[in-house]
Amino acid sequence: FDSNSGGSADLGAQQAVHLIAGGEYERKHLRLRVEGYWKQYDNLLVRVPDANSEFGTRWANDGTGLARGIDVFAQYGAFLRTRFNGWLSYSLLRSERTQTRWQGDTAMLDDGPAPCDVTHHLTAVGKVRMWRFLTVGTTLRLATGRPHTPILDAQQADPNATGGGYFLPVEGPVGSERLPTFSRVDFSASWYQPFGNGHGATFYVSLANAFGQRNVLGYDYSADYATRTARRSDYDRFVYAGVTLELVRR
Repeated sequence: FDSNSGGSADLGAQQAVHLIAGGEYERKHLRLRVEGYWKQYDNLLVRVPDANSEFGTRWANDGTGLARGIDVFAQYGAFLRTRFNGWLSYSLLRSERTQTRWQGDTAMLDDGPAPCDVTHHLTAVGKVRMWRFLTVGTTLRLATGRPHTPILDAQQADPNATGGGYFLPVEGPVGSERLPTFSRVDFSASWYQPFGNGHGATFYVSLANAFGQRNVLGYDYSADYATRTARRSDYDRFVYAGVTLELVRR
C-alpha cells in the first residue's frame, strides 16, 4: 500500500491455519464425498481508526477471522452408461471476520459474518436419457443470501458547501442483514451423435433461469442515503445452443 491509501511499511503477512477432514465412498455408479473444515485467520489487513493520519484511518494487521463448515457431494450414473445420471452438492458455512464499520467520517472495527458467508448452498443436477441418445436435464441452485451491512443514516460532510455538500454513510452492524435467498432453475436437452471411427458430436440447447427469477445482487443508495433500491440481475431468462465435438486421434 502506498501513502495515498493510508498504507504502512510495517504491515506483516496475513496468517491462516486450515484443518480439513473428509471421507469418500464409491460403489459401481455411486460416489459420495464428505469434508469438514475449520479455518482460523490472524493478522488480517483492515482499516483502523487513526487520528494522526490525514485519512482518519490506516491499514493494520488487526483483523481476525474464523470459518467452519461441511461440504457434501453425491453423484450417480454416467453419461450414456445409465438411464439417469446426476449429482448433488451441499455446503454449510459459518464464518466471521473483523471488518471496518463506517460512522460518517469515523471508522470503527466490528466483527460480523464474512462477505462470502453463504450459510447454505445447494446445487442439484439431474439428466435422463429419454430415447437413444436424447437426454433432457434440469439444474436447481439455491443459496442463502450474502451478508449485507445496512446503512441506517447519513452524515452531511460539508453543509456549507454549494448544494449542501455530500453525505457519508452511517452503517449498522457489519453483515447484520442478508440479501434475499438466491434461486435459479435451468432446463437443457442434448443429442449425442457418434460418427467416423470413435468420433462424436453433442448438440445441446438450454433455457437458463427458466422462471425468470431476478435475484437481488446488492443495494444502491441515493446521494443522501435516504432511499435504497435493490440491484438485480440484468436478465430474466435466455436460451443458448451449441455443439461440442469429440475427435479421437489414433
